Amino acid sequence: MKEFSLTIGDTTWSISTVGSEAWYQSGDWPLIGAIGTLAISNAVAIFIALYQQRVTRKSSEDFALRSTIEKRLEEFYNPLLALLSENREVFSKFGPSRIAGLESGDAVVAAEVWKEMKLGVIVQNNEKISSIIQSKSHLLSEGDDFEQYLRLKLHIDSYSIFLKVGSEVHEQFRFPIGIEDRVSKFRTEQIRELEATKG
Repeated sequence: MKEFSLTIGDTTWSISTVGSEAWYQSGDWPLIGAIGTLAISNAVAIFIALYQQRVTRKSSEDFALRSTIEKRLEEFYNPLLALLSENREVFSKFGPSRIAGLESGDAVVAAEVWKEMKLGVIVQNNEKISSIIQSKSHLLSEGDDFEQYLRLKLHIDSYSIFLKVGSEVHEQFRFPIGIEDRVSKFRTEQIRELEATKG
């Protein structure tokens, strides 16, 4: 006959091979087993609930970040880059530097074309750019600088007045060099960050 005893304070538990009951079926062992099982299942349930809560919170944060980035791209960086790129192309292909290299007859025609392109494309694009900067600058990416866009807006607004009255004051509000590269850079960063939230 084998017997094992464990005494804690006034309570003694014993395991014996005597009789038909196994050790885990006698004495307080069934109660201890039930309590242990309940404690383990509760601990597992709590762990699962905490894990699901963390996953849900992370998913919500990722969704909010994705929404913010998508809004920045759709309402600020994408349209701004498209408009600036179109203006650059029109200016380089039809603007004063191209006209200057032509002979007088061709230059007269080119100047008329430039005038139409300026009014039909550049001025209209400028109005859109100015509106985007004015109404969507709260969407600027962290690290971007509103001052650069303010300089662009001042140039655009000054240019609009210059076309009407030919003021020399416009010379003080030159097109900010590198602004298109800046928009492109921050747009690329936002696209990269958006891809990272999906991965």
